[in-house]
Amino acid sequence: MSSFLAVATTVWGLVMALAPLLQIRLMVQTRDSSNVSLSWMGILVIGYVLWFSYGITSGALPLIIANTVSTLVGIAMIAVILYYRKPSRGAVSAVEDTQGAAA
Repeated sequence: MSSFLAVATTVWGLVMALAPLLQIRLMVQTRDSSNVSLSWMGILVIGYVLWFSYGITSGALPLIIANTVSTLVGIAMIAVILYYRKPSRGAVSAVEDTQGAAA
């Protein structure tokens, strides 16, 4: 039973690790990441690194494999979020106000 759980958790961990690729695909298609929380993804990546570290120290291969992939996909998602992040309205208004004051 233990070896079955090791395989099942590794496989499902990989499915979970790859799931953000669906959101990445949507952000690339729409060229917009304004509806995705950067803080949320940052918190998840920190968690992936911690679980990876725990997997290393305990020798748990399922944790190491799943959280290595999760960390890499999470970092990719953060990069895509930042790439497609549109400036906030406040930032645009501040630029417009500065240009208006100079005129």
